[in-house]
Amino acid sequence: MNWPLRIMIALAVAGGIAGGVMVVRDSAVPSSATAAPAPANDGRVAGSGIVEASTGTIAVGTPVTGLVDRMDVTWGQQVVKGAPLFTIDARDLINRRAPLIAAIDQANAGLPAVQRKLDAITDPRMAGFVTRNDLVQRRSDLAVARSNVAAARAQLHELDADIARRTVRAPVTGRILKINVRRGEVAEATGVAQPVLLLGGDERLNVRVDIDEHDAWRVRGGIPGEAFVQGHHQLHTPLRFVRVEPFIQPKTSLTGAAAERTDTRVLQLIYSFDPKALPVYIGQQVDVVLDARDAAKSHP
Repeated sequence: MNWPLRIMIALAVAGGIAGGVMVVRDSAVPSSATAAPAPANDGRVAGSGIVEASTGTIAVGTPVTGLVDRMDVTWGQQVVKGAPLFTIDARDLINRRAPLIAAIDQANAGLPAVQRKLDAITDPRMAGFVTRNDLVQRRSDLAVARSNVAAARAQLHELDADIARRTVRAPVTGRILKINVRRGEVAEATGVAQPVLLLGGDERLNVRVDIDEHDAWRVRGGIPGEAFVQGHHQLHTPLRFVRVEPFIQPKTSLTGAAAERTDTRVLQLIYSFDPKALPVYIGQQVDVVLDARDAAKSHP
């Protein structure tokens, strides 16, 4: 092989190696548009968070299994506490009202006759003609008649309460987050059934932050924090501390990161923020950075 050819081959090999090194270096540099705000090694702690309703997400169920006769709300609707949400078919109960009302009327109609019998034997002119047993019997008959009226009224009151229970009302003021059962479908009252709808207050939103148990010693209640929208960390807002839930538990909210361990145990902190400050939805994951530098100084 002549020298010019050897020189050309050597230059081609050197150029390929240099290009490969440049590609590896370029791929190792994360994009500034999507890179997470990695905390500096100065006491700040990073965690993943889930946006929650300030009231918690309330799974509204039904007290009885039955057909949904009416749905009074729709997705995203704001409702006040006590507002009707949906109604379970109550025709079976409504049909029982008429017989109960008739029984009350019948019992009331019989009261005057029983009262007249008692009045007759308690008339002073009947003194000496009425035995004690007759008086006791007439008084007993009146007491039974009155109790029959009271029992019929109590049954009607109980029936009306059962009918009212078929209309499920909002336990808190909030927004309808999700509707799982439509009108005409059967809503199950069992514990394993999905809720009819989800409701939560959103005047302020909460963030449930998972902190790895190995970093739990670094955080304390009241430390400041900041939430970042995943993939768009130019969108962020400061957080207000709400509480620490002082119980280390298995992590259930996974971010999908390749290096994430499924056996991680976490400490959960709750923060809140103004929903107008960040374009996120309840249930959305966010990145959170907590400023634990003061705690790090006190625990070197």
